Amino acid sequence: PSTATEEFSEDFFTQYLALKRSGEPLDSSAQATLIANLSNKEFGGLSYKIYAERDIRTQPNTSTTTLHIFGNALAKIVVENSRLQTEPELLILERALQTNSKDELGKLDPILAIYQTIITQALALSVPESAVELELNLINSLSALESSIRGMKRVFDDPVFSLRAITLYNSMRASPANSVT
Repeated sequence: PSTATEEFSEDFFTQYLALKRSGEPLDSSAQATLIANLSNKEFGGLSYKIYAERDIRTQPNTSTTTLHIFGNALAKIVVENSRLQTEPELLILERALQTNSKDELGKLDPILAIYQTIITQALALSVPESAVELELNLINSLSALESSIRGMKRVFDDPVFSLRAITLYNSMRASPANSVT
């Protein structure tokens, strides 16, 4: 299978036919087992770049002034870039699905660029050692969000993969690390 949707379909029909051939009745218990088996399996790999401490510039100075300067610089990056986003990602996806328009998904491209710009600019900051964990949490969350939006764009070609991307997106948006985005 070349897509997560094809992989899911193949696995579903294989398990379904095995159940039918077993001679056992396809009762609600057997159906629940089939659904549970499919729900617990990951179809298609949704991955994102995970940044580590070696990817950021650190500085040993953790004075209150240094932390204040870093915090203001990080906030400025997030606020200035976030202003460029004109509408939520899920609204664009919903409209694309309602209108069956792949072209509508192109409106996600500027949002992807915003996420990448925030990541790039945040990585360029000199991070006080006491703020490294905060920086990494933010950057990795943004990286996951960016990847999930890329996955959403595949909704017409690979709906199962796109559904996984939406699940990741929702879990990352609910993350406290994303309260600044």
